[in-house]
Amino acid sequence: MKKFSAALATALLVTCMGVGVALLASCSNSSESPAATPAAPTTPTNTETPTTPAAPGATTYTVTFDTDGGSAVDSQTVTSGQKATKPSPPTKTDGSINYFFVGWYNGNVFYDFNSAVSADITLTAKWFVKVAAGTYDGSAALTPASEVFIVGRNLTIPALYVCDHEVTQGEYETYCKYGNTTPIAADKGAGTNFPAYYVSWYDAAIYCNLRTIAEFGGEDQCVYTLNGKAHPKDWPGIVGNAADKYCGPSTTTDDWDYKGGSDVGIKFDPTKKGYRLPTEAEWEYIARNKNADSFTYSGSDAIGEVAWYLENSNGKTHKIKTASKANGLGIYDMSGNVYEWCHDWYDDITASTGPLGGAPSESRRVNRGGCWYSNDGNCSVAWRDVIYPHYRHYNIGFRVVRTAQ
Repeated sequence: MKKFSAALATALLVTCMGVGVALLASCSNSSESPAATPAAPTTPTNTETPTTPAAPGATTYTVTFDTDGGSAVDSQTVTSGQKATKPSPPTKTDGSINYFFVGWYNGNVFYDFNSAVSADITLTAKWFVKVAAGTYDGSAALTPASEVFIVGRNLTIPALYVCDHEVTQGEYETYCKYGNTTPIAADKGAGTNFPAYYVSWYDAAIYCNLRTIAEFGGEDQCVYTLNGKAHPKDWPGIVGNAADKYCGPSTTTDDWDYKGGSDVGIKFDPTKKGYRLPTEAEWEYIARNKNADSFTYSGSDAIGEVAWYLENSNGKTHKIKTASKANGLGIYDMSGNVYEWCHDWYDDITASTGPLGGAPSESRRVNRGGCWYSNDGNCSVAWRDVIYPHYRHYNIGFRVVRTAQ
């Protein structure tokens, strides 16, 4: 009986080995040799926004990344209700032009990668031009003659991230509303990619802070404050609300106009990283290609190459970046299309004028660049213009910059 049992055991062992490892496992006593646990499926890793593989039959959507001339970024397939994975920032170069990646946008809205995907979407990269810092030692006049960079005045221009276009109506309307008149297509031009106009200096400051709050996730980097508050909703006299959007008051107000030496009025801290208006010196430095050009207009001596103005505009604004040429920095419309607000109070410039321009005791703010109905002289890089900060008109818009860190 013992011999028979041994023979039987040997036969069974041979049989199990003949049919493979799986059958051998089934011939083993499960209490002595448990089967290995299958490895868990792996998921893509991303410390910011992990994604989950789609379950069989689950609805999926495609997230496409349009880099607007930057390095390619692969599209993603995302299960409905899950999050897209934030990709590494693309890069972009174009000859001597240095670009700064601002972020991914769904239309004109800064995209939140913590939001669930519920449809196919295309996210577009937005770029600013990085403009290197520079100095003007006041030893020689510029050509054409400048009223800002004058002999005897010393100026240091910080490194800047500069929007290559005037703020569009689509961008402006993401955060703000118009205080009096809304742009009309049949009148002076309207549409997502037309420059915003009917915008006061107050409105522009509000836009800068609201966009900063949205994109930086808080108020810490806001450039403008009023009574120590960064969020425009807390500014006395603000018009509108979060649902209807915001704009500034329609009359000049001492509550908003910082006059120096007091806590009243909008204060300006260009050391912050958020969006802001350029100072007048910064604006002219950019328009003159870091003061390297001697062109009459920003990018050319032939105004029709770089500007929408009286002779070619057909009496209205034009879509951004549709002039034939940009300037040497790759920046459009610094001559013509719409006047652009600067930070500064207007005043005559002397050798002792500080980098922020006119004295805060003044009552009007600077605007520069000419517009669609300006003659050629008003579109010069040297031309200065001025108006009250509450004023809104069909020829005034703005451009935003950020102090480079």
